[in-house]
Amino acid sequence: NTIDNERFTLSGTSLLSAEEFDADTTPTLTVRVITTDADGLTTFTDQAITVENLPEPPTDLLLDNATIAENLPAGTLLGTLQSVDPDPNESFTYALTKGSGDIGNASFSLDGDTGRLTTKAPLDYESAATLTIRASTTDSTGNTLEKAVVIELTDTNDAPTAIILDPYPTSVMEGQTGLTVGTLAVDDPDNNSGTFTESHTLALASGSGSTHNSYFRIKNGVLETGKALVQSSIKTASLRLSATDAAGASFEQSFQITVLDRNDSPDRHQVEEKHRPGEPTLGNPDRRA
Repeated sequence: NTIDNERFTLSGTSLLSAEEFDADTTPTLTVRVITTDADGLTTFTDQAITVENLPEPPTDLLLDNATIAENLPAGTLLGTLQSVDPDPNESFTYALTKGSGDIGNASFSLDGDTGRLTTKAPLDYESAATLTIRASTTDSTGNTLEKAVVIELTDTNDAPTAIILDPYPTSVMEGQTGLTVGTLAVDDPDNNSGTFTESHTLALASGSGSTHNSYFRIKNGVLETGKALVQSSIKTASLRLSATDAAGASFEQSFQITVLDRNDSPDRHQVEEKHRPGEPTLGNPDRRA
């Protein structure tokens, strides 16, 4: 058997420990005691010493998966917390706790019995590419460990969120074709994500607010009149546009364009067939066709 004398000291007749013992790694130690009598005779005795196992706190808290894609629905399982503890066959409970690194706690739900961590709402990579949570693990004897855990988000394609017409609100003069209404741009969360290089296709779309689509066209990102509008019949033109990104995600939006009246050319003054030279012509100079 292994003799562990170096782990003890002897003070008179008292045997003292020379270090801290761990029952989980060395549950039993052996010391050899040499006894010498007055005549110089010696006796060797090996004595087994049992190390009592006392409850120890957890030493680490791990998350078995710490990466999740953005935009997944609420209730998506991220991963399960796991405890590292010197004591075998321990049971643990878990909780989200306040303190350093708790900024992401509000985004997750934690099952205290199983350690399962799920999302409360879809996560947004563009808002935060990493989140941290602060959690605790408590063993059956009440020993607790707290730790901040880092969670990585992965970027996925987002649909466009807005179509911008500049200027807007805006107006166009009646009776003109090919008249520029404004320039078009698209708001998309992925425009500045660094992961996607977005491009968008703009088109006139059917649906609510598309009543006067046929009067407009899009050329190179510019909205212009495709045929002449008549203010007397269309005072406000309504059109609907769509923006579709490279992955096929789309967004639609309606716009209203004010149609302006233009001064029509006046008719020539009507002149009486019979009039004297030098007399003023008759007729209403303000009359229009």
